[in-house]
Amino acid sequence: MDLDKNFLGEMLLNKTLWWCLTQEGDGVQFKASPALQEMVGAEILDYATFLSYLMPESAHLLEYKSREFMARPEVDERFLVGFKVGEKITWLINKLHLANQGPGDCRVLYSTCVEVSEMYALEEQLIESHSRLMIEQLRAKEEMAKKEAQILQQQYDDQTQFLAMLSHELRSPLMGMNSLVSVVKKK
Repeated sequence: MDLDKNFLGEMLLNKTLWWCLTQEGDGVQFKASPALQEMVGAEILDYATFLSYLMPESAHLLEYKSREFMARPEVDERFLVGFKVGEKITWLINKLHLANQGPGDCRVLYSTCVEVSEMYALEEQLIESHSRLMIEQLRAKEEMAKKEAQILQQQYDDQTQFLAMLSHELRSPLMGMNSLVSVVKKK
């Protein structure tokens, strides 16, 4: 069974995650795949709308990476961006590509995307649980240090008490002997 090339092309255009930015002179055209719009949960008609759905740090990163890639297209650019529509955040890894379209000065910057929201959430959970573990370990070490300090303080107090008692017990007989020696010397 041969797949119709038009059917296959249409399916790929509609079902894969991608966006493209076409620059012709001063004009800019933007298009996002229906699958990307569905995943993000919003209609994306132009580049400004696209950027408005990005989290602020993602919008800055996307613009920076795009400019950098346009200057050096041989660099393999992959980066993570977050789309926020309402309370829902969708994380996508973008891989940039550059193509020249037809005659003239028309350049197309496009990105193929992979949705990684679940992996991002798992990574956040892993980082959070690792942080909790480190905090618990630090608290346990702090508790151990407090117990050791208490033990050392108790040993110091016991030693000080012992030396005070020893000093008293030795001083009394020695004072008596010193008095007897003084009496004997006088005679």
